[in-house]
Amino acid sequence: RYHSLIRTLDTVHHDDFHQPNFATASITKGGPREPWHDIHSRLEGPIAWDVLYNFEQRWRKQGGKDILVQIRDLADIIIPPSPVMFPEDRDGWNVQLFRSIDGGAAFGFPDAPEDAARAGLVSGKDQIIDRSIQDAYINAIRRAKNFIYIENQYFLGSSYGWKADDIKPEDIGALHVIPKELSLKIVSKIEAGEPFTVYVVVPMWPEGMPESASV
Repeated sequence: RYHSLIRTLDTVHHDDFHQPNFATASITKGGPREPWHDIHSRLEGPIAWDVLYNFEQRWRKQGGKDILVQIRDLADIIIPPSPVMFPEDRDGWNVQLFRSIDGGAAFGFPDAPEDAARAGLVSGKDQIIDRSIQDAYINAIRRAKNFIYIENQYFLGSSYGWKADDIKPEDIGALHVIPKELSLKIVSKIEAGEPFTVYVVVPMWPEGMPESASV
């Protein structure tokens, strides 16, 4: 009862209940929250421009350019930046921005596969695709020395270890390659005789009703 997830259920959050998974759920049977946490952060430096550019690409695809403030005009309407910590602060982090998106949802993607390849994009399903999240996962997995820890609300994929006469890859329905990369990493460590551990933390149900198609 003293954990931060449940200690306020009898006071400030006594009416705060949302449990869509079970029709008979009630606050008297337990806390309404799964042990998830949202993390907020402030981005400074070049990464902030990447976030702005991503927003602009999404906005222009849906709403057009005319209702966007021009970047050159931003200095007249925003508060001058002030650092939240000094660059040498040991609590600061260097970050990269990754995303999973295609030209159908973002403005300005190249049309030609050759131009897409030069921009680090791939072509598939008649779309130009930015799969930098997957590429970052693969890069981190292949570089890992002692362990891998993954915490993800949605974790789908295949190790592609099915027998040829049992199932076809196109019938798997989850062709993401991260589980395959993990299995290859584990095999390589076993063959090298090196200790290695993989932790993958996922919720019992990602979201919504357990019997729904998405879950």
